[in-house]
Amino acid sequence: ALMIIGGKVSSSLIVNNADSESGGAVHRGTVCVYGGIIEDSRISNNRAMNGAGIFAYGAGARVNRCVISGNYVNDGNATINVYLKNPGAGVYLRAGAIVENTLIVSNVVSGTAVGSGAGVYMDGGKLINCTVADNVNKLAGKTSGVQQDGGQIINCIIWRNGDGSGDYTEALNFAQKAGTETITTSLMNA
Repeated sequence: ALMIIGGKVSSSLIVNNADSESGGAVHRGTVCVYGGIIEDSRISNNRAMNGAGIFAYGAGARVNRCVISGNYVNDGNATINVYLKNPGAGVYLRAGAIVENTLIVSNVVSGTAVGSGAGVYMDGGKLINCTVADNVNKLAGKTSGVQQDGGQIINCIIWRNGDGSGDYTEALNFAQKAGTETITTSLMNA
């Protein structure tokens, strides 16, 4: 729906968009931020193969003071998307991008994807001063809140993310790949 390579998108409502489930070579999010800023905006009720809310990539990409809610990843056909191993229904964060002062809530992953991180999947970048709550991953035993395979988490609340059945265990709320960077001054429920 929206690709930001430079400049600024501010005070916007980005809702009810869908990425196609076949055809294009890459299925990356409703809002793709490769550089520039999206701020003070609501990104809700979007569907995509991964990063249904935001796909943020690169040192120039910044998401600030946004609400990312109700976005939905259903893989459809996992064989056409190599990124589906970690879908990130709310935010897919990579390679130096920054998401800060943002509420990431009630995003959902379902289907047959093998991935984790219904709220946030990150293999780079920084998650700063964010709340990640009430996200659901319907795939058995997969992380619902934040799956951190790289990057930094600073001063965030990661709370009550589960599998949709009332299970809110620590393993569903947050998972960190061995050897990833640190988490600083953050609150997580067990």
